[in-house]
Amino acid sequence: METMFPLPTLLLPCLSILSCIIATPIPTPSTNLANTRDIYQFPNKGTWVENLAVRFNGQIIITRLDVPQIFQVNPFTPGQPPTLIAEFPGYLGTIGIAEVSPEIFAVAVGNYSVATRSNTPKSYAVWKVDMRSFNGQPGSAKTSKITDIPEAILLNGVTLLDGWDATVLVADSGLGVVYRVDTKAGTYEIVQDDATMKATGLGVNGLRVRNGNFFFTNGGKNTFTKVPINRDGTAAGAYQTIVTNTVGSFDDFALDILGDAFAAQGGGGNQIVKISRGGVETEVAGNINSTAIAGPTSARFGRTLRDLTTLYVTTNGGLTGPVDGTIVEGGKIVAVDVPIL
Repeated sequence: METMFPLPTLLLPCLSILSCIIATPIPTPSTNLANTRDIYQFPNKGTWVENLAVRFNGQIIITRLDVPQIFQVNPFTPGQPPTLIAEFPGYLGTIGIAEVSPEIFAVAVGNYSVATRSNTPKSYAVWKVDMRSFNGQPGSAKTSKITDIPEAILLNGVTLLDGWDATVLVADSGLGVVYRVDTKAGTYEIVQDDATMKATGLGVNGLRVRNGNFFFTNGGKNTFTKVPINRDGTAAGAYQTIVTNTVGSFDDFALDILGDAFAAQGGGGNQIVKISRGGVETEVAGNINSTAIAGPTSARFGRTLRDLTTLYVTTNGGLTGPVDGTIVEGGKIVAVDVPIL
């Protein structure tokens, strides 16, 4: 999630949910950029598609920061309008999402206003969405609140920590910390609080756990970092910054089967970049002057045999970094063909 406007109570120059446009070295250019195709684009400017999760059947769940709703998108029928899954009265938008157990999802919600670019700290919570009751009819999924997190400044990325314990890690980009949330007991606590997660702008953003390592982006510092973790989500070793000094600012990301990251680069970057395990950064799709991926916010790989090498990307339409300084469009879901094997 990204924005370029301040949090009133923090006097921050920009969110990384967020994006500060920083004049730094451009990633190694590629002459073989991946093909992209639009799955669905919302017609209205100001539509901010923030995050996504892919169901076992290949259907995509998207969150939107501009409305307190989540939707299902069918990636196999491009252009088909999304179906409303659930809404969350009393909030302004939905943010991070992760599957906790089969067809059960944790969603971060809160009050960041896309219309006014203002944030309401201490308005954030984590909710549960049970897709087992979803029958394709709008609003048919069951929802229940897991917990409020009243000290949170701005919740952001969510990732599964332990499926057996039904626990997730949730980024607080405002405080620069990570919470472990027990989705069954409804309890939470801060398990990571490190300088690599903080920034003058908002810090820790996208999150992933893989093979005992915790990976995260910091949009304010434009870094991609990993740290070994214990089963409870606490750090088990040193924090290692893999990549720094990039164009635009990192938002959320996906990990492929080899462990390489494919990161959304917003704030005017308008592209997806690959970060290898060795720290080499290369362009994958989009570019600063293109609307192919205007304002990317998150990425996930497909889960079916027909789309395992397809990277699905959500966008905010360039709201935080207009293409060529002027072009803003409706948020969308984009498919990027990424041959990995």
